[in-house]
Amino acid sequence: MRLITARGAGSCFQADFIPDTDSSTNNLLVKKWTSVIRMQRKILELEARLASAQEELNTFSKDGAKRTNKDWLPSTAPKRSLVGHRDKVNAVSFYPLYSILASASVDATVKIWDWETGELERTLKGHTKSVTDCDFNSDGKLLGAVVARFCATNVNE
Repeated sequence: MRLITARGAGSCFQADFIPDTDSSTNNLLVKKWTSVIRMQRKILELEARLASAQEELNTFSKDGAKRTNKDWLPSTAPKRSLVGHRDKVNAVSFYPLYSILASASVDATVKIWDWETGELERTLKGHTKSVTDCDFNSDGKLLGAVVARFCATNVNE
Protein backbone atom coordinates (compact mmCIF):
# COMPACT_ATOMS: atom_id res chain seq x y z
CA MET A 1 0.00 0.00 0.00
CA ARG A 2 1.23 3.47 -0.82
CA LEU A 3 0.03 6.82 0.39
CA ILE A 4 0.48 9.15 -2.55
CA THR A 5 -0.44 12.64 -1.41
CA ALA A 6 -1.97 14.39 1.51
CA ARG A 7 -3.57 17.78 1.14
CA GLY A 8 -5.04 19.63 4.03
CA ALA A 9 -6.87 22.77 4.81
CA GLY A 10 -6.92 23.52 8.49
CA SER A 11 -7.73 20.32 10.39
CA CYS A 12 -9.31 18.38 7.50
CA PHE A 13 -7.10 16.16 5.39
CA GLN A 14 -7.78 14.30 2.19
CA ALA A 15 -5.58 11.41 1.24
CA ASP A 16 -5.33 9.70 -2.10
CA PHE A 17 -4.76 6.00 -1.67
CA ILE A 18 -3.71 3.56 -4.34
CA PRO A 19 -3.56 -0.08 -3.21
CA ASP A 20 -0.44 -2.00 -4.07
CA THR A 21 -1.71 -5.06 -5.97
CA ASP A 22 1.76 -6.54 -6.32
CA SER A 23 2.17 -6.93 -2.59
CA SER A 24 2.15 -10.37 -0.95
CA THR A 25 0.00 -8.91 1.84
CA ASN A 26 -2.85 -8.21 -0.58
CA ASN A 27 -3.88 -11.90 -0.70
CA LEU A 28 -3.60 -12.12 3.07
CA LEU A 29 -5.93 -9.16 3.47
CA VAL A 30 -8.50 -10.73 1.13
CA LYS A 31 -8.33 -13.99 3.09
CA LYS A 32 -8.79 -12.17 6.40
CA TRP A 33 -11.83 -10.24 5.16
CA THR A 34 -13.32 -13.44 3.73
CA SER A 35 -12.92 -15.14 7.09
CA VAL A 36 -14.49 -12.12 8.83
CA ILE A 37 -17.52 -12.39 6.55
CA ARG A 38 -17.80 -16.14 7.23
CA MET A 39 -17.61 -15.50 10.97
CA GLN A 40 -20.34 -12.85 10.74
CA ARG A 41 -22.60 -15.29 8.89
CA LYS A 42 -21.88 -17.98 11.49
CA ILE A 43 -22.68 -15.53 14.30
CA LEU A 44 -26.00 -14.62 12.66
CA GLU A 45 -26.84 -18.31 12.26
CA LEU A 46 -25.96 -19.07 15.88
CA GLU A 47 -27.98 -16.09 17.11
CA ALA A 48 -31.00 -17.36 15.18
CA ARG A 49 -30.56 -20.85 16.68
CA LEU A 50 -30.20 -19.32 20.14
CA ALA A 51 -33.41 -17.32 19.69
CA SER A 52 -35.21 -20.48 18.58
CA ALA A 53 -33.88 -22.44 21.57
CA GLN A 54 -34.83 -19.59 23.93
CA GLU A 55 -38.38 -19.58 22.54
CA GLU A 56 -38.58 -23.36 22.99
CA LEU A 57 -37.27 -23.03 26.54
CA ASN A 58 -39.91 -20.41 27.31
CA THR A 59 -42.63 -22.98 26.55
CA PHE A 60 -41.57 -24.89 29.69
CA SER A 61 -42.46 -23.74 33.18
CA LYS A 62 -39.86 -22.86 35.80
CA ASP A 63 -40.18 -26.22 37.58
CA GLY A 64 -39.38 -28.10 34.35
CA ALA A 65 -42.89 -29.37 33.63
CA LYS A 66 -44.48 -28.65 30.29
CA ARG A 67 -46.97 -25.83 30.15
CA THR A 68 -50.47 -26.56 28.96
CA ASN A 69 -50.73 -26.03 25.23
CA LYS A 70 -53.72 -26.96 23.08
CA ASP A 71 -51.46 -28.21 20.29
CA TRP A 72 -49.71 -30.70 22.56
CA LEU A 73 -52.84 -32.24 24.04
CA PRO A 74 -55.32 -34.42 22.15
CA SER A 75 -58.51 -32.54 21.40
CA THR A 76 -60.75 -35.60 21.22
CA ALA A 77 -61.69 -38.13 23.84
CA PRO A 78 -59.48 -41.25 24.07
CA LYS A 79 -60.45 -44.05 21.72
CA ARG A 80 -59.90 -46.76 24.35
CA SER A 81 -59.38 -46.81 28.07
CA LEU A 82 -57.36 -49.84 29.13
CA VAL A 83 -58.39 -50.82 32.66
CA GLY A 84 -56.77 -53.74 34.44
CA HIS A 85 -53.65 -52.78 36.37
CA ARG A 86 -53.96 -52.44 40.14
CA ASP A 87 -51.32 -49.68 40.35
CA LYS A 88 -49.57 -47.04 38.19
CA VAL A 89 -48.43 -47.92 34.68
CA ASN A 90 -44.72 -47.22 34.12
CA ALA A 91 -44.34 -47.98 30.41
CA VAL A 92 -46.25 -48.94 27.28
CA SER A 93 -44.77 -50.58 24.19
CA PHE A 94 -46.45 -51.20 20.82
CA TYR A 95 -45.94 -54.47 18.96
CA PRO A 96 -44.12 -53.77 15.65
CA LEU A 97 -46.53 -55.69 13.39
CA TYR A 98 -49.96 -56.23 14.96
CA SER A 99 -52.42 -54.22 17.05
CA ILE A 100 -50.93 -55.38 20.33
CA LEU A 101 -49.38 -53.36 23.11
CA ALA A 102 -47.74 -54.27 26.39
CA SER A 103 -48.01 -52.24 29.59
CA ALA A 104 -45.61 -52.51 32.55
CA SER A 105 -46.90 -51.59 35.99
CA VAL A 106 -45.93 -51.00 39.59
CA ASP A 107 -48.24 -53.94 40.45
CA ALA A 108 -45.43 -56.28 39.22
CA THR A 109 -47.29 -57.39 36.08
CA VAL A 110 -47.02 -56.89 32.34
CA LYS A 111 -50.33 -56.92 30.52
CA ILE A 112 -50.80 -57.61 26.80
CA TRP A 113 -53.66 -55.70 25.16
CA ASP A 114 -55.36 -55.54 21.79
CA TRP A 115 -55.34 -51.79 21.31
CA GLU A 116 -57.95 -51.77 18.55
CA THR A 117 -60.61 -53.48 20.70
CA GLY A 118 -59.28 -52.47 24.13
CA GLU A 119 -59.44 -56.06 25.39
CA LEU A 120 -56.92 -57.60 27.77
CA GLU A 121 -55.25 -60.52 26.01
CA ARG A 122 -52.93 -61.86 28.72
CA THR A 123 -51.32 -60.96 32.05
CA LEU A 124 -47.68 -61.89 32.55
CA LYS A 125 -47.03 -62.52 36.23
CA GLY A 126 -43.95 -63.67 38.07
CA HIS A 127 -42.13 -60.43 38.78
CA THR A 128 -41.54 -59.76 42.46
CA LYS A 129 -41.06 -55.99 42.15
CA SER A 130 -42.39 -53.09 40.15
CA VAL A 131 -41.89 -53.51 36.38
CA THR A 132 -40.29 -50.26 35.23
CA ASP A 133 -40.12 -50.77 31.47
CA CYS A 134 -41.08 -53.12 28.66
CA ASP A 135 -40.31 -53.30 24.96
CA PHE A 136 -40.71 -55.65 22.00
CA ASN A 137 -37.68 -56.48 19.90
CA SER A 138 -37.70 -55.37 16.24
CA ASP A 139 -39.37 -58.51 14.86
CA GLY A 140 -41.79 -58.82 17.79
CA LYS A 141 -40.72 -62.28 18.92
CA LEU A 142 -39.47 -61.21 22.34
CA LEU A 143 -40.89 -58.88 24.94
CA GLY A 144 -38.40 -57.57 27.47
CA ALA A 145 -39.44 -56.33 30.89
CA VAL A 146 -37.16 -54.46 33.28
CA VAL A 147 -37.33 -54.89 37.04
CA ALA A 148 -34.11 -55.22 39.00
CA ARG A 149 -32.76 -57.44 36.25
CA PHE A 150 -33.70 -58.07 32.63
CA CYS A 151 -36.37 -60.70 31.91
CA ALA A 152 -37.43 -61.88 28.48
CA THR A 153 -40.77 -63.52 27.78
CA ASN A 154 -41.67 -65.25 24.55
CA VAL A 155 -44.97 -63.77 23.30
CA ASN A 156 -45.71 -66.75 21.07
CA GLU A 157 -46.08 -69.20 23.99
